[in-house]
Amino acid sequence: MRFNGNDWQRGWAGAIFCLALAGVSHAGQVSADPQGFLSVGAAALSDTYFTLPYHRSPAFEGLVQSVNGNVLTLQVPTGGLGWTAGEWVQQAGVQADSFYVLVGSGQQEGAGYPITASTTSTLTVNPGSVNLASTIAAGETIRIIPYWTLASLFPAQTGVVATASISGADAGTLIMGFTPTAGINLAASQINYYYNGTAFGGPGWRCQGLAFTTLCDNLPILPGSVLIFRNTTTSAANWTVNGAVQMAQFRHSVGTLSPGVQQDNLIGPQVGVAVTAAGSGLIASGVVNPTSSISGANADLVLTYSGPTTGYNPAMDYIYYYYNGTVFGGPGWRRQGAAFTQIFDPTALIQPGIPVMVRKVGTATPESTDWLLLPNYLQ
Repeated sequence: MRFNGNDWQRGWAGAIFCLALAGVSHAGQVSADPQGFLSVGAAALSDTYFTLPYHRSPAFEGLVQSVNGNVLTLQVPTGGLGWTAGEWVQQAGVQADSFYVLVGSGQQEGAGYPITASTTSTLTVNPGSVNLASTIAAGETIRIIPYWTLASLFPAQTGVVATASISGADAGTLIMGFTPTAGINLAASQINYYYNGTAFGGPGWRCQGLAFTTLCDNLPILPGSVLIFRNTTTSAANWTVNGAVQMAQFRHSVGTLSPGVQQDNLIGPQVGVAVTAAGSGLIASGVVNPTSSISGANADLVLTYSGPTTGYNPAMDYIYYYYNGTVFGGPGWRRQGAAFTQIFDPTALIQPGIPVMVRKVGTATPESTDWLLLPNYLQ
């Protein structure tokens, strides 16, 4: 079944977003989640910021039997799970996928944890500071999902202009990413290019700053990441991302990293449809603090793009904040530059494939809150 219409499609630098839904099976060991595709066009001599609204197709879906520390034991049907020990862990020096656990229900719904070890019935994960034993219950659903990688995102280098220079000089395409650092107006810190020569281990993706012999084809791209496709050629580039719709709420940590410093949080929501400001969960989750200033002075801000961009380092040009006062029409989302009486609650704030940025006001001590976003197809 395919959903069409303006609510399910939007042009973005030549992009089309469409969601193709099929039945979802929870009985088997391999998930049959709905499939979606994202077609993206990058203008010549420009940066195109894009996100991955779909994850890769799950390799497994099952139920938790028990939790002990950071070890999840799975319910094992008659005949076993069919796993081999270590199957879900990328071996050192091997060009292969790595995997994470996506929690599909319960208190930790939408959380993703890297798998660090596995047996024929257990998964050891890195939960950070989360106490899994007290937050994941028996019977809750988990999926094992391979991380997106440069190799899986651009199979056969579709849309990518490679370089014969091992240093990446004159690369027609750069794929850039971000490492969380304190402050605002953050620059990309991860720069990748495709080398098609024969030296230093031969063709493959390389990362600036790593040894030329290091292949980056299978380095994980974390869920919720924002990427930049830098097209340095005079021709437009196009590619398509095919993936599975996340059948759980989107969860992403948002906060500050340094005392008293404003913080930009650049986020790629994993949702397959447009979501309004009112339905975004930003206020309900406590990620964005309301302001009593109708002008939005000293407020938490949500920034996004108003439309297709051209040129390098394009700035976000729509800036929203939530006013909780009583004048000028009362509480609701406002946008800088618009009339104070105009309320943007019904505006599609979240669009598949398009990043949003939450700019937090500085806090006395660093803090973070999980953004919980439940799209309407899961309600």
